This record gives sequence, C-alpha cells and structure tokens, in this order.
Amino acid sequence: MVGLRAKHSDERALYEAWLRQIDFLVPGEDITTWCMIQNSRSAFLAASTYQPSDVLSQFKLFRGWRYILGSEETQEEIRTRLYLTRQGRQAIDFCIRDHMDRYEAKIEKWPFDNADGTNTLHFSALVSLAASRDIKTRRQYHASLTGFISFLVYSHENSMLREMGLKLDYTRRSDLQLLDTSMGTTESRMDKLFDTTDYDCLWDRIEWIMRWSIESDENATPRNEPLLWWTAVLVRAAIAERWEQEEFRNIGDDRNPLPENLGIGEHIDAIIHCYKVFLLNESFKYWSTCPKDACAGEVRRASYNKNNAKDNRILNWLEGVKGRRLHARSDIRSCSSDSWPELLSKMIMDLDDCLGPHGETPLGKLRVLREELASLDR
Repeated sequence: MVGLRAKHSDERALYEAWLRQIDFLVPGEDITTWCMIQNSRSAFLAASTYQPSDVLSQFKLFRGWRYILGSEETQEEIRTRLYLTRQGRQAIDFCIRDHMDRYEAKIEKWPFDNADGTNTLHFSALVSLAASRDIKTRRQYHASLTGFISFLVYSHENSMLREMGLKLDYTRRSDLQLLDTSMGTTESRMDKLFDTTDYDCLWDRIEWIMRWSIESDENATPRNEPLLWWTAVLVRAAIAERWEQEEFRNIGDDRNPLPENLGIGEHIDAIIHCYKVFLLNESFKYWSTCPKDACAGEVRRASYNKNNAKDNRILNWLEGVKGRRLHARSDIRSCSSDSWPELLSKMIMDLDDCLGPHGETPLGKLRVLREELASLDR
C-alpha cells in the first residue's frame, strides 16, 4: 500500500527493530504466518466488494466449513456467503462511523472552559475532529479502526486467526462470537440504516473488543493481543516488497476500509484518537451511574435531540451541511459542583492508565512506537 510503505531507510530500520523486539513477523522469519496473512487479507477484500473478483477461486481455505469437510460449496452458497461478508463489513463500518461521530459530538458539548482538564495527558492532547473542516480526517481515522475490527472479525469467522499467529483465549473468542451473532441480526436490516436497535447491539460488541486494548497487561504481545497483532501486520506490510504489498491493495473496487494514504504513524494516531474519544465516553458512562452524580446532568445533554433548535444547528454543523459551531459564550453550564473536579480526575486517570509513560497496555506500547517514529523527523 502506497501510504504504508516506509519512506526512508531509517524508518525501515526502526520497523525491523520493532518487529524483532516483539518477536513477530520478523523479515525472513514467520514466513508461513506472513503468507497466510497476505492470503487472508486478499480474500477478505475480494469477498467484500460489490462484485467479488475471480481471485477468490485461488483461496480455497476461505470457502467455509463445507470445503474443509470435503464438499464444495454451490454457487448459490458462495454468493450468499460473499453477500453476508460484504454486508457484515458495511454494518461494522456504519456502526463505527455513527457511534464515533456521536462521541466526537459529545466532546464538542463538554463545557468549554473545563475541557482543558482532559488534555493534560501524555503523548498528545485530545482534540475533537467534529468540525466540518475535519470530516476527511475523521473519516480516515474511523476507516482505520474499521479496517482493524472488520478484518479481525472476518478472520475469526473463517477460523484463520491462529494460522495468522493470533491465539486468543476462550473469553475473547466468545466475545468475537457474540459480535458475529450481532452482525447476523444486522445483515437483514441493512436497508434501514437509521433503525438503531440492531446497530446499538452490534456497537456494544465492538466496544467489548476495544476494551481488550485498554487493559493493563505487561505480557501482551502480537501473538495474544489483537491490536498489537494488527499493528505488527501493518508494520510488516510497510517494509514488504512491492509485490507483497499488492496483497494489501483492494481487489475489484475502492471499498477498502483501510485508507491507503496513511502511513504507520498516522494509523497509530488514528487508533489512539479513536480510543481517547471512546475512553472519554467510557469515563462519563461510569460517572453517570453514580448516586452522587451532581454534575453529570450538565454534560448529559451531549446526546443530541433533533427537535431542539440548538442541537439541530450543531448537528448540521457537524455534518458539514449548514449551521455553525456553538460559541463558548452560548454554553451556560457552570459545572461548579464539588463533584466536577472528581469527574475530570477520573477521566484523566483512565486515559493516563491506558496511554501513560509505563506502556503496560497495548495502547501504551503503540504510543511508545509512535514516539520513536516521531523522533526520526526531529
């Protein structure tokens, strides 16, 4: 992929050193695993286009359990399976865009004078991408997250994760299976994009997958943690030969959920931004259930009501249709209660635990890699 490719020898050396450090997909090693990842990626892209390519015939491993059991699928079964693969990926894509947009919008409605409290964090400040001028960046960031989640789900559905070097425990396999089940209820309703009942259920399952990467685990490696595994796959693709990188390009149309103009650093930025937005919402959800919640009501209005004139105006602005951003002076919330500082403190603690200097979470490990990459440009 054009954007992923290492730009110079120092960047390539950094990537190779990182792969050796994590002992996964080192060039010249793990050859079988890398080939399986390439084949799986190509089959995933081919299967989820509107007009699946004939290249699918090359990937007999991905023809489902009937092939494994010794019987070929019928053409009708193949069409049905490919249709469900495509619809499933679109459902994940829609869920991520819809709910992450809501979370970005919630950041916009945090009390303006108090938002700085969430920016005293390691690595970089949390900056909302909800503005219409940031739609392109926001969509790229969401696409990066979609690329990770949808490929993970597809590989699990086809029982290929272990062959690709990722061995999940029973609990995480069960979580992925529940996500598969949620997709099953969604696929029959793809024409009702704004019927949120099924999509909310699917998003709940996606959030469970995201929570894996915010758990402190010094023993997390690409062989047992999906986000580290996915990052290692992208890093390996960045130093691959050009003909190998072709396996990561889309086949048949332009519906590749992974933006091709983002490099490794930008992909890490995208993932970390999405997780920061996610964690901010997680912290508030926890707080809003506390009995002593004296200030959450002031922030709870961050869920928008299209029948409210002010909310409708900012919704239009977020979508780049019309309207304008709310000015700080229009925000009448004082958040002067004694519980407000405690709310901010919890948010900062949650974000710092996941992205802080110790690198004990998968996200923290990615932050360290991003800092090393940024040092090359100084």
